[in-house]
Amino acid sequence: MKTWSTIFIICLMFISCDDNVEFNDPAFQANKGDEVWKSTSEEASRVSDVLTVSAVFNGEVIALEAPYEIGVDTLGAGRTSKATFTDVNGIEYSTLFSAVNDPTVFYSEGIISITELNGVEGYVSGEFWFTAYDNDGLEKININQGVFFRVPFKTE
Repeated sequence: MKTWSTIFIICLMFISCDDNVEFNDPAFQANKGDEVWKSTSEEASRVSDVLTVSAVFNGEVIALEAPYEIGVDTLGAGRTSKATFTDVNGIEYSTLFSAVNDPTVFYSEGIISITELNGVEGYVSGEFWFTAYDNDGLEKININQGVFFRVPFKTE
């Protein structure tokens, strides 16, 4: 009986294999608070030596700006690199803004890590996370475990 059970389980394993493979190439996703934020469209662009990677999901936009080079860039108020999140109402949260009216003043923070720049095939990959505030410094948003993979440079 054990032999038949083992054979049955092995056969079941092979029958359960599925050929439907889903590729996420390109991809841009992160956690917004405790929700998964997965873009429906994404693109990258370069103006001078500044790289911009942006993505859209349900009317919300995440945009990342960093030097056009492989490496890690720190985000926060007073820095040249930035990350922004724009909600469906048009309210922008940016790492260039910080909290106000807070006895322990919280600052925006985060990183953008560019891990791959492929100028020949025209795409960029990397990781990011950030905490950003609205222009008034009263509301904040946390975006973490962000990743973008082979996001194409827009063509004009």
